[in-house]
Amino acid sequence: MVAMNGQGKTRGKTAILEIDASCNQSLAAIMAISADSRYVYRLLDSSYRQLRGLTGDGRNGLNLGIIRSLPIRLPPQGEQRAIAAVLDSIDEAIERTDEVIAAIER
Repeated sequence: MVAMNGQGKTRGKTAILEIDASCNQSLAAIMAISADSRYVYRLLDSSYRQLRGLTGDGRNGLNLGIIRSLPIRLPPQGEQRAIAAVLDSIDEAIERTDEVIAAIER
């Protein structure tokens, strides 16, 4: 899912839904049918500033035309899975480090 609107941090944020759901016009659903969903999520998540920049400042929102026109480069699926796994493990290490820092500060 990609958030289409929002003046704060919302517009351009991405997430993976692991349940069946419906949404309104404020979200765009991207179905990773022939791609690894974790890879597509990571690609879009890393493009957050670029996505926001496509709409300018203020209340301008993304739209389906903009989302559909995004180039998504897809290496072979094995590479997609490997890239996503490496990035997942890095994020997990960062999260554990943040937990240790918070515990030390307490």
